[in-house]
Formats: sequence, structure tokens, C-alpha cells
Amino acid sequence: MVATLDVATFGATCSPCSAQYAKNLNASEYATEYPEAARAITNNTYVDDFLDSRDTIEEAVQLAVAVREVHSKAGFEIRNWHSNAPEILERIGANDQETSQVVKSFSVEKATAAERILGMMWDPNEDLFLFTVQLHADLLPLLSGRTVPTKRQVLRVVMSFFDPLGLISTFSIHGKILIQDIWRSGVGWDDPISSRNFSDWERWTRLIPELKRVQIPRFYFPNYERGSYESLQLHIFVDASELAYCSVAYFRIIDRGTPRCSLVAAKAKVTPLRPQSIPRNELNAGVIGVRLMKSVTENHSLQITQRFFHTDSTVLLAWLRADPRKYRPYVQFRTTEILAETSVEEWRWVPTRLNIADEATKWGNGPSFDDQSKWYRGSDFLWQPESEWPRGKLVAPERMIEPTEELRTTNVHQGVTTDTVLEFSKFSRWEDLIKSLAYLYHFVNRCSSKQSVPTKSRVATLTRQDFVSAEKGLWRMIQNQEFGEEISALKSTSSSTKTNARLAKSSPLVKLSTFLDDDGILRMESRIDPKAAYYPYSFRNPIIVPKAHYVTELLVLRFHQRYGHANTETVVNELRQLYSIPKMRSVVKKTINKCMWCRA
Repeated sequence: MVATLDVATFGATCSPCSAQYAKNLNASEYATEYPEAARAITNNTYVDDFLDSRDTIEEAVQLAVAVREVHSKAGFEIRNWHSNAPEILERIGANDQETSQVVKSFSVEKATAAERILGMMWDPNEDLFLFTVQLHADLLPLLSGRTVPTKRQVLRVVMSFFDPLGLISTFSIHGKILIQDIWRSGVGWDDPISSRNFSDWERWTRLIPELKRVQIPRFYFPNYERGSYESLQLHIFVDASELAYCSVAYFRIIDRGTPRCSLVAAKAKVTPLRPQSIPRNELNAGVIGVRLMKSVTENHSLQITQRFFHTDSTVLLAWLRADPRKYRPYVQFRTTEILAETSVEEWRWVPTRLNIADEATKWGNGPSFDDQSKWYRGSDFLWQPESEWPRGKLVAPERMIEPTEELRTTNVHQGVTTDTVLEFSKFSRWEDLIKSLAYLYHFVNRCSSKQSVPTKSRVATLTRQDFVSAEKGLWRMIQNQEFGEEISALKSTSSSTKTNARLAKSSPLVKLSTFLDDDGILRMESRIDPKAAYYPYSFRNPIIVPKAHYVTELLVLRFHQRYGHANTETVVNELRQLYSIPKMRSVVKKTINKCMWCRA
């Protein structure tokens, strides 16, 4: 048995989706016969409210008749028509009595008839958007200032204002800031707010009666020439403070040679409970500014010719010009989102006094509801030619200093390799060690120069340069083993001399004037170096040799044997002319005591 449902169940989770699907399906079936009506039903219907506008009365009448016809084919009866032109209602045959009853039930004042459209008040006679608040009777005493509200009551009052376009953001955002302050204080839901919050509450509620002064024309530019929209510009202002960040959008046209500007929409948000820097808040303002731009562009059929984004934050402009990968993910992802929808050339700097978004992020003297205020009229420079717009702090990209805030932390791991190609303990004589290394360097040099390598029948002939390279390589090996950290510190400095300030205090070389020569060997700078250029280089700058190393023992033993098993002082004197060994005398004495010839 198959059951069918002919009626949508009110309140069911699937009912809104089902209703929208049925509406759009019906419109698509008659898209060929009524293309404009089908497009309007699909794009301009919100639940059961249909809103649209046309340039002329004739076009509006044709659209209304077609929409009614398409809906009627599915059994939908569209009624309660409203328009700012009574002629349209007369020609489509709207029920005046039914309409007047609806208007009367939503009247703002006795002498003003207005209709609620998606939560906003619209006066069709004057074609104005109005604002009012309808509070329950138990909340009205809270506006007198004689009763301290609870956190729950403050939330009820603030959330009573519905402003989908953000036209009164300069007022509503401060109510949300108040809620955040109350939440931060930790007071309970049904406990009275603190005296500090109560003073802010009084300051904010005193402005509620002033909302009736807000009258925003639905028409952006009344009495305009149709050709003026060929120069339509979209201007987005963004700003942030410690408490909130905001973006506001304006349309600007050149109508008969005169600039005209009109408020479109705004978006304001409180900053997170966890405090963050002003540059981060400015960056968030830039993000919601881009999102506001996308919303305005997608929901208008008007062709925007130019876009401008205005900010008073030089840090934000510098972030947009820099490589996003240099900064932390917080900055990187948000700048990437901004640059995905805009170009750097569209962003401009304006002084704070000309940044309209500043009206919402800071209280100042309080929001103004005058229709000639900067918030509703637009910044003064928008009413001037573009040549007179502010350009005071525009800096060329190549001269702009990148901000140091939010730079990505780079962790560099520095390691020292102590492995060697030879095992020194297998050699008992200095000459054998040097000769083995010389063969190794001879082989490497022939391979790198692509020369023929000797076979087993031909023994390689070592040269003096092979022995020199072997000895230099030997010193680099043992110095990297014993003084690896000191060598890395010296390599990181720009100066080659007197760089011991970079060495750790625990280093055995911290008291020596050490440096790295051109071969990467660690040497000690002596006092006679600049004055005795005629002396050999190793005499003026002896090689630093670690005292507790097997190679050091072979070196000392070689000098001991070279000078006929001489005593300690002779060996020390000869070594000191070429090498610098910490506590050299004790090292020499200890090595000589191991000499089997001398002990015999």
C-alpha cells in the first residue's frame, strides 16, 4: 500500500524545503512561457514573500500579472500586494480592503501606514525604510532607567531589533558590545547587571526613541538619469577597534556631472572575548568587507563598473602587498581570502576622520540618526571629484615596509656532524695518518677532475699538494668534532675577527680571539699579526688544537721524536710556533711519559 501526502505538515522539518521545491518546480515548468516571472519567482521569493522592482509602472504590472498567473497554475494564490505606486495596485486588481487591514495592523504611528517586509518596516506611500521596536509590556519599565535589568532582559531588548541590511549598525553594535561586557563580568542570567554596565545600558537605551527619525529611501538615487548607472562605483569602508569591527558599502554615481552617493548595507561584529591585537581586528574587518562586497554584487542586477576598498590601517595594506606565506596561519588565510576576491590596487588608505566605518566601531559622541549624517550620506570625499580623494599615505610597493607583526616563526635546527672517514685510533704514527689521508684526497681530486684513476698495477704518485690538503682536512675533522658549536657560531657572524661575543660562556675558546680562515680551519689571532707580516701565517695565527684528542697525542709524539726525544720545554717551544693547544705543557708532559723509547 502506497501512501501519498497532499498537504504539507505545518511545523515539520522538511516543510520549508518541500514548499520551496514545489514553488521552484512550478516556476521552471512555465519558464518558456513566462521567462521573467519564472526567474523572479525563483530568485526573489523568500518563503511566501515576493519582492521585486522594475523601472517603469508598465514593466511592474506585467511582472505582477505574470507571477500571479504562474502561481495560480499550481493552486497558489498570491495576495496582499503592496507598492509605492497606487496605479500598480489598481491595475492588478489588488483588494484594497484586505491590504488596508494588513497595513493597519503593522502601523508604526497612527498617521503612518507601513508594511513589515522581512522584519523591516516599509512605508510604501513615501517609499522609505523605517525602524521601530515592539517590546513586551514587562520590558517597557526597563527603558525608564529606574529599574536595573538582568542579563536575560538586556539580551531580550537588544535582540528585539532586526536589521538585516545593517542600516542602523552604528546603534545595534553597541548593544551587542554591552551584552559581551555583561557576559565577561560573569553575572548570572537572572541577576541584575553591575553599576558600570547599567550606565552603559542607560546611555544606549536613551537612543531607542530616536530610531523613529531613521528614514532611509528605498530608491538609491531618486530622479536619476538612466545613463548615470554606467559609472556605478561600489565603495567599501572597513575599520576596527578593541571592541568591534565593521564594514559599510555605498553606491556612487556621476549623475549629470554631479557625484551622488547612497548607503547600501553594512555589517558589524563584536571582537572575540579573548583580546587580540588591533591589526588582527583590522584584518577581520577587511574579511567581512570582502564578504559584504560579494553579497551586494550577487544580490543586485546593477552592473558595478569600479570597486574601492577604504581602510585607515597601513598594517592591513602592507599585509595585502606582502607574501602571505611569510605570516602565521591567522593572517595567511585571511589575506588569502581577501586577495582571492579583490586586487591590491582596489585597496586605498583614508584618514580615520574620513573612514565611515569608524562611526560604528567607536562610540564617540554617539550614533547620529540624521539623514544628512556621514553614515547615511557617505564620506565627504565621495561627493568630490576623484582627483581630490585622499592619497596622503599611499606608498609605492617597493618602498612599503613589511610589518613585523604576525611573522611566521621559523625553527632552525642546527646540527654538527662529527663522523670522520678514518678511525684515528688505528694509526700509531703521525706520518702514517697524514699519508693515508693524502691518498684519499688524491683519489677524490682525480675523480672530481675526471682524470684516469690508477689501477692496481699503477700506484698513485702523491704530490706536495696532496699532503697539504690532507693536513688541512685533518684539522677540519677534529675541530668539527671538538668545537662544532663554536665553528657554527663563527660561521653565522659577518665579521671574521673578534667574534668571541657569539661564543657561549662555557666554551673553552671564549677567552681566545678565534676566527675561521679561508680553508675553514679554526685559528687564534695573535697580537703580532698586523705588525709582523714577514712571519709565516701559521706563526702569526696558530691552529687551535683540542687538548684531549688522539690526533693531538700523535702530533706531540711526532715533535718529540723529530727533535731526538727532546724534553718538555723544547717540544712546547716548537709546537707553540704553529699550534695553540690549551694547557700545552701538561699535554706534552703526559704524552712524553708514554714514549716507550724514553721509558726504556
